[in-house]
Formats: sequence, C-alpha cells, structure tokens
Amino acid sequence: MESDAAQRRDAVLNRQAVIDAAAALLPADPDAGMQEIADAAAVGRSTVYRHFANREELFDAVAADVIGRGIAEVEEILAKADGVEDALCAIGELGIEFGLRYRFLYSHREEARAAVMRMTGDRGAPLWDFLNAAQERGEIRGDQPVTWIARVQFEVMTAMIGDVLAGRIAREDAPELLGDTLVAMAIPSR
Repeated sequence: MESDAAQRRDAVLNRQAVIDAAAALLPADPDAGMQEIADAAAVGRSTVYRHFANREELFDAVAADVIGRGIAEVEEILAKADGVEDALCAIGELGIEFGLRYRFLYSHREEARAAVMRMTGDRGAPLWDFLNAAQERGEIRGDQPVTWIARVQFEVMTAMIGDVLAGRIAREDAPELLGDTLVAMAIPSR
C-alpha cells in the first residue's frame, strides 16, 4: 500500500504536470479544454478537476506559475545587470519573450495585471527594490514614486506586446525599442 507521503508527492507532481501542460498548450491553443490539458499532462480529466474546480482556477495557477518563473528571471537579470540601463533593457527583452511565449496571458491581461504588479511594482518586490535603490543613488528619476515608474513600465510593456501581436511592430524590433523606452522613462535627462 502506498504511503501517505508518496500519495501527497504524486498529487503534487500531478498538479504541476497539469500546470506545465496548460502553460505549454495554451499559447498555441488558448481555447484548449480541460480534457486536452489532461491528455497533454498524461493524467485523467478527473485528476485535473481534483486539483482545479474549473478552468479559471487552472488559469490562475498557470498565471501564478508563469509569473513566478518571470520573477525568478527578473531577479537573475537584476543580480547580473551592469547598471540600471542594462537591467531595464534586459527586462524589456524578457518582457517581450514572455509576453509572446505566454500570449494567452495577454488575452487575460486584466486578470494577470494584479498578480504581476504585486510581484514587480510593490514595495518588497525585486524590481521595486532595485528601482528604489537606483532612485536613492540618483540613477533614475527622483520626481516620481518608484511604484508609479514600475507600473507605467509594465503598462508600456503590455502595450508593446499588443502591438507586436497585432503586427504594428516587428517582433525583431520590439526588444530594443522597449528597452530604449523603459530607459528613457526612468533615467533622468542628461
């Protein structure tokens, strides 16, 4: 008989398999159903419903997982960045990459916005802490609150992803244009 610990471990693995399958499937097919996601996760549909009562709960879990991955990458960028300009350009590039890879989040941007802002634009979030320290050193503009700078940058990034998806801006031009825009918004005029 399987131990309780082994059953819990299997449940955690199954839940993550469903999240991973949904994150892989939804970018290509934003309307994928629970059965398709179950098939992609190699679990039964009942297993999906055991972890997620409905599609919205699954979407929330996928969004949190994807955003968590993005935050980890932002933290890595900030740790390795050679200054504010380098960090903002790299974050712009990451934003385009994530926005296009997980474009189903763009179609649900209102739901995802609050979670992203909690993880990036609020006190204690890695990007907020980075921008606040840069502002204290005089490396970014001091005439606006850090929370505002982070929120406006997120909105500009969201608009850029929308323009790329709509074909108004070429994919290959987007990272540099976004990075330049983020820098221009944050760095004081010289």
